[in-house]
Amino acid sequence: MKIKTEDVSALLECIAQYFTSIKAEKPEFGVPYNLDAKAHNHPLFDYSGHIGISGSHKGGMVITCAKAMVKEILHIVLGSEGNSEDELVPMIAEMANTIAGNARTHFGSGFDISVPSVVVGQPDEFKFLLAEPTLVIPLTWKGYSANVIIGLT
Repeated sequence: MKIKTEDVSALLECIAQYFTSIKAEKPEFGVPYNLDAKAHNHPLFDYSGHIGISGSHKGGMVITCAKAMVKEILHIVLGSEGNSEDELVPMIAEMANTIAGNARTHFGSGFDISVPSVVVGQPDEFKFLLAEPTLVIPLTWKGYSANVIIGLT
């Protein structure tokens, strides 16, 4: 099942809402594209937070950012410099959890989200559990690049 245009618009709003909630400027969105799972280049950055989705929809969502972006968000949210994994890993997990939680408003109460899992670094293979087709939504925030990757049925 292809993700509908209104679902993409709602997801963009959910992502923007996250940045507004931490009193930061909204990101700029690039053109969404379908992920080619067989491609050698994958759209992952230094820190990736994954949320599994079940219930009325099946699949998952990933927010992936450069380390410098996660550090900047951590500084805004907690006032911390964010130099340790013990601070950065929970921050990317919280970002993923909040954005997926915001998406429940659009998709409904049957949109059940899992506890976030985090991958640090850029793995050789893209192994997140996402339904196909999988959509990549590029974004730029304060000069940092990130992607939200979502695959739902």
